[in-house]
Amino acid sequence: MTERVVLADFAAVRLQRPVRQEYLLSYLAWLMASARCAADGARSPEAAARILSDVQDKLRRHAIGPKFIARRQFNAFPESDEALGQRGTAPQLPPGFEDIATRPDGPPLDARMRQFETLALEAFRRWYAEKPVAPDDLIHVTCSGYVSPSPAQRLICEKGWYSTAVTNSYHMDCYGAFPAIRSAVGLLAPSVLALPEPKKRVDIVHTEYLSAHVATLKDTPGDIINMTLFGDGFIGYSAYPEDVFRRSPQLGSGFAVLACHEQLIPNSAEEMVWKAGSPQFDMFLSKNVPLLLRDNVLDFARRLCARGGLDFNRVRDQLVFAIHPGGPKILDHTRDVLGISEDRVAHSRRVFTELGNMSSATVPHILMDLAKDESVPQGALVLAIGFGPGLTAIGLLLQKI
Repeated sequence: MTERVVLADFAAVRLQRPVRQEYLLSYLAWLMASARCAADGARSPEAAARILSDVQDKLRRHAIGPKFIARRQFNAFPESDEALGQRGTAPQLPPGFEDIATRPDGPPLDARMRQFETLALEAFRRWYAEKPVAPDDLIHVTCSGYVSPSPAQRLICEKGWYSTAVTNSYHMDCYGAFPAIRSAVGLLAPSVLALPEPKKRVDIVHTEYLSAHVATLKDTPGDIINMTLFGDGFIGYSAYPEDVFRRSPQLGSGFAVLACHEQLIPNSAEEMVWKAGSPQFDMFLSKNVPLLLRDNVLDFARRLCARGGLDFNRVRDQLVFAIHPGGPKILDHTRDVLGISEDRVAHSRRVFTELGNMSSATVPHILMDLAKDESVPQGALVLAIGFGPGLTAIGLLLQKI
């Protein structure tokens, strides 16, 4: 196999403007306190004030603050400052929470999935608005919603692209982009091997509506971290055989896939859990996760580079890193253990600061940032690494072209 596969044409979709983190934290405290008042039957202003003070104290102690995340796209909440209560107005209940007095835990899971379907389909429509030519295949990536037929299938039907095959690549959480890219490389293999009807384009679209899973009656430290760490993310990009990419200058810069590696971290299966709960998906994220990743990431980086025929120790200072920022500590630990400078993870840090952890959509946003950054030269080697339940570590060695 002499021809490489290239990832290009990255484009994010904004269904809502990112909202400042301090506004989201203030609004979340009000919403959680309102739910707790309803659940406890608190009627007096004094009781309500005590509950609000307790919730605000827990958020102060456990929430991911503006120091680390400046803003997030959070489609489950209103986006206007007035509706969030930031202009001296009373906050408005978010869609689905209108009957909070009788259902303080929020809308049932099926209602949240209907919201997911609506938003995901709108993200597909916007991403394909200026793409008149059908892809050979479409891979839909998400860990935050399930409906069948999927939004990807509905989009294909709307377009009349009935020969486009749809692959639903679901529930792999923060590392979900990597198996999808690996699948795209495999789907393009017939064109590389000169088999009949070679494929020319495989699209990958991520629709992460993580704000759908706000848990208003859950206030453990882990619950608060999850609700203040994750943001929504919608992004698409395409995989091309290199000769097709080279003949398409309008695509700009892309990334040739040089190598892929995946491995499970021993004795870590229970450290990160993401499952369907009631009335929302539930996540458990152990405090040991950053430490486990810290202890394994150097060996992983060496193995990944070796798959591309490179010695990590020799090329370390030439690499640019696209590290999934599961949280501030993960980026810090990875930087320190790999022995690299802060500027090498600057793109990962910037995406995390501007949009939070968008699960599977995060690394594609980092790659989009790298593709557009002219200070990252052509030929630069990029080490992209993601983590998720398993615990799974997976990565790609890429070259900017």
